Amino acid sequence: MRFCAKIFEAMMFGLATLTWLATAAGTCLPNGVIPELRKNLTNAKGESFPVGVILQPYASARLAHEVLAVLITEVLGYNLRNDPNIPPSSVDMMYAMVGCKTWFNKDERGCEERKIELHLAVESWHLSYPNSVESVRQTYQAEMPLSADMGYMGDTGQYISANAVEAAQSTRGLALEYHKSYDPRWHKALDFFDNISVANTSYFFKCEESQLSSNATMFAYLKWTGDDGGVVVVN
Repeated sequence: MRFCAKIFEAMMFGLATLTWLATAAGTCLPNGVIPELRKNLTNAKGESFPVGVILQPYASARLAHEVLAVLITEVLGYNLRNDPNIPPSSVDMMYAMVGCKTWFNKDERGCEERKIELHLAVESWHLSYPNSVESVRQTYQAEMPLSADMGYMGDTGQYISANAVEAAQSTRGLALEYHKSYDPRWHKALDFFDNISVANTSYFFKCEESQLSSNATMFAYLKWTGDDGGVVVVN
């Protein structure tokens, strides 16, 4: 997302003003529904529960979630529950939405006895995995979650910091923008990057917990890259 600087400043000023006005009521919005007056959802069996939301592990999704939380709690007046489990990918979220108990466990989703308690997630990239989406759709047609446009475009990918690119170029004439510059037979590109020891490993997923173990995802990777040395074919 891109923000005009002046518009962003005005937004921040407006939010600060609203926050000050709403402090006495304990809400973000001046006329927001206070916690004591919020209600739960009720299903056909008479069971009562809050609106369940899944949090995506990246900054733009957290921002969108905060906006969504205010709308749900203070405008619509419903209680909200954030699920403590962080989805390894948007594919996992689909299993959460159809009521699988251990949706976050790739090996055992817990879909035998399903109960829908999670209802919303923002910035899902599940359409990037059409084979997985279709599989869930065929199995759980009645409960397949609806998709809606967030209202803005998004890109996903990797980047290299400008400092690293400039240092490699100015000291060794090494172009880090070009993938073949990383061939260790010719260059030591690792000199321009942090050691793995400085990474916060609590943010890491095991390969078997990620899309790296998804047959459909890795088959597509192999098809488009031809990198047979980067995958293991087990059958």
